Amino acid sequence: MKNNVFLKFDYVSEFIVVGCCMEMSLVNFKATDVWQKFMKSKQELSDYDSTCYYDVNCYDERYFDSYNPNRIFKKFAGVKSLIATTNNFDSVLIPAGRYAVFVHEGLVADISKTFQYIYTEWLPQNNEQLDRRPHFMILPIDYDRNNPIIREEIYIPLK
Repeated sequence: MKNNVFLKFDYVSEFIVVGCCMEMSLVNFKATDVWQKFMKSKQELSDYDSTCYYDVNCYDERYFDSYNPNRIFKKFAGVKSLIATTNNFDSVLIPAGRYAVFVHEGLVADISKTFQYIYTEWLPQNNEQLDRRPHFMILPIDYDRNNPIIREEIYIPLK
């Protein structure tokens, strides 16, 4: 794994992501489904930040205790809302806090290697601990999963 995936530490202010949500596991991974559902309905949204997309994962408190690819988590596909409520859409609050920011550049199919590096090497080597807040990725507005060279910013919540 390239050593340059770590970008920076960042303090993120609270915000809300609105869009679509699905429960899934790594074994029953439905990211494409949730994104297709969101993309078909996003024109119904108003008052949102149109500069990027947010891919948010919400894990229960025991998710990272031990590796289990069948463990369920919630995935949100959406945008940052500029208003407090949105009808007919799911929403998730991203609480303020400290994050480690990483960059994945390359094939979508290789992003699991980036996450494996973050969780199994970078966190332990840097004596950092995960916080119990949502994990998220920022995707460019022209994101195309078929592009052989994509750039995604990965935000990992830290204590």
